[in-house]
Amino acid sequence: MEHCFRALFTTSLGIALVLFPLYLLYRACEKRLAPKYANDLFGMAYVALWVVWYAKCVWPDELGLLPFGPAYAPEAALREAPAAGPGWLEVAAWVWLAGIAAYLLSHIVPYVRFRLRVRRESRPASAETQRAFDRLLGGVAVDTTENWQKYVRVLPGLPGPMSIVLWPKCLLLDREDYDDAALDAILRHELVHACGRNVASHRFSWLLLGAIFWFVPTVWLFTREARRREEYTCDRDANAFSNREELRAYARAITALAAPRRREAFGTANMACGEAAL
Repeated sequence: MEHCFRALFTTSLGIALVLFPLYLLYRACEKRLAPKYANDLFGMAYVALWVVWYAKCVWPDELGLLPFGPAYAPEAALREAPAAGPGWLEVAAWVWLAGIAAYLLSHIVPYVRFRLRVRRESRPASAETQRAFDRLLGGVAVDTTENWQKYVRVLPGLPGPMSIVLWPKCLLLDREDYDDAALDAILRHELVHACGRNVASHRFSWLLLGAIFWFVPTVWLFTREARRREEYTCDRDANAFSNREELRAYARAITALAAPRRREAFGTANMACGEAAL
């Protein structure tokens, strides 16, 4: 166990130092690269952080305590007497576990509080807004067996339109007096967030990755970058079949709504994502 913790800390920090220049290189060439390369880059980071740590634990080159691998030696556990009092590695392990708990609580508690607020204060959208949403469903690939009657709701006091991408999913409007073009852009964008391919699973994956490697700064950077790429993907998928005029209307609506940045809870997607994400 001691060997695994040592491998976790040293390998994670070492890979972080290697990936940070790669991240800076990607940001410098971001406009020249297709989104596919961003996904490949994040995938390699995820795999590297896990595979290297697993390899160092499965094939330990020092203690040889695991019952497999070329270094397995059952008598190795008796070579050293246990030290008096907790060592630095044990203290670091407890700090790591406390960091995991704090990271998860800082994400899950705000999400639960927001879900309770939605249950208490939101109301179903008006019949006119629901009709606009029903017309949109005809041009978007979603499961038509779902009950969409209460999918769109209104929650006064929100910083802007948003969606809940975890189950049960929901589209939330701060008000209903948007013009037709703006309402179409809002519903289209947030529907792709809520029903997009693998959005929820990606959110959970990055939550677990961030919790385990909370002490690695590069993981925080990649988590934020993955959130930005999710917004770009939603914009692309929401306009896959739009004509030029619809693209202009969508761009105007998104620009107006995304300018004031607001903090979003885990499991939600807020259109107020800031000018930097435009």
